Parts: sequence; structure tokens; C-alpha cells
Amino acid sequence: MRCWDDTCIVYSELTGQTHLMGSFPALVLTLLKDGLSNSVQLSARIASTLQVEDDAKLLATIEETLADFERLGLVELNPV
Repeated sequence: MRCWDDTCIVYSELTGQTHLMGSFPALVLTLLKDGLSNSVQLSARIASTLQVEDDAKLLATIEETLADFERLGLVELNPV
């Protein structure tokens, strides 16, 4: 992953594709790489990092981002 301002590119070794994303999805991906493994953990950490409310809207945005990552082949989600 390489980032410039609010834009990041991510290369997936698994799929061989390069993806362009904003800073929020890049943060989610970075936290996944750091070992956070579910949307509730991600929501708490992102709320703290960005100094925003840890609420249902943030959680829904994270879950949508994770679904996008799975669709793109960047992550494999495991059902809880």
C-alpha cells in the first residue's frame, strides 16, 4: 500500500490487481493487517483514531467497506 494525501493504491498479490482507494478504506485495511479482526473492534479503533462517534453509522460504513474488500478479493471474511 502506498498513500499520498487522501489517496492510496493497494496491490493484491493474491489477485494481481491494483486498487485505488481513499484514506478511510486504507485505514480499515491497515487495521486489519494490524490484527483487528471484526467490525466492532475496527469501529472502536477508527472512532478513537479519527475522533468521531462510535455509532451504528460508522459500523455500517465499516461493514460496507469490508464487503467491498471481499468482493475485490482483498480480504476473506469469516462468518461469526
